[in-house]
This record gives sequence, structure tokens and C-alpha cells, in this order.
Amino acid sequence: MIREKESLSEILRNAAYAMMSRARTAPKIKGLDLLEMILIEGKEVQKIADEIVRLGTLADLPYYIRDAQALEKTGAILLIGSKDTQRDLDQCRLCGYKECSLKPDHAPCAMTAMELGIALGSALSAAMDYGIDSRLMLSAAKAAQSLGIFSQKVHTAIALPMSISSKNIYFDRS
Repeated sequence: MIREKESLSEILRNAAYAMMSRARTAPKIKGLDLLEMILIEGKEVQKIADEIVRLGTLADLPYYIRDAQALEKTGAILLIGSKDTQRDLDQCRLCGYKECSLKPDHAPCAMTAMELGIALGSALSAAMDYGIDSRLMLSAAKAAQSLGIFSQKVHTAIALPMSISSKNIYFDRS
């Protein structure tokens, strides 16, 4: 006999696997695979929450504190980050430069953000299929980057906290 409450962690993990698969197979410009994905579970979630509080306090960002409180009820966090590289697309100019070679190294390629957005949308569609509540959470991604969880090459990242509950814990926030 398996009671639903006893299976929530397994459901979240299976959903996360599907979310990773959808993100991995999302369309990529020039077919470059620059994503890094990490599933955070258990006590590691609290480490992320603690770092969010630290960063939020340091920068006086009240929404970081709110996000950290939401993570106290979160079952898992899927981190999705993208490495940044020039795509060398003729006439793109989305970053504001005429050619990729004119873009300073510190300026990200606009395609990085677009590809990450497509991957996030694909991942969230899998979460929806599993009945998982989630949202985009920049603060948790920044905390993960601060803690060195991603490889050093990840430039842009977003976290997808995951929850199964009778009410979506990520909304109706004050």
C-alpha cells in the first residue's frame, strides 16, 4: 500500500526528470546544447533558502526574503542555467551590435536568454502535465550561482521551485 503523502518526493523527482527532458529537447539555435540542469532536494533546498535570505538582506531586496519563505514549503528545485557563447548569426543584432565579433566579452548573447526561455517554457509544460505547482524564481538561481552549484560557465539561470499541495504556495503572496 502506498499512501499519497509518502510518494510526493518520488512524484516530484519523476516530474523533474520529465522537466529536464523537455528542456533538453527544446529547440536550440544552431543546435548548440548549452544548458546545465540540477535537481535540488531535501536539505539542499534549505541551503538555497538561507543563501537567498543572505543575498536579500545584503542588497535590501524584500522579495528575496519572501521567496526564501516560499521555499520552506517547497519539495524540490529544478535549476536550469545556460552557458553563454556567440552564435555568429549574420544580421542578428539582437544584442545591439552589428556583428558578434564587435560585442564585448562581458555582454551576453541575446540568444542565450531566448533559448533559456524556450527551455523553461518546455520544462514548465511538463510540470503542468504532472500537476506540479511552480514558478520562475530568479532569487533561487542567484543563490545557487552564489553557492557555486552551477559550473563556472553558466551565465544565465532561473530556478523552478516545485510543490504539490492543495493550494499553490507560490501565489497569493503579500
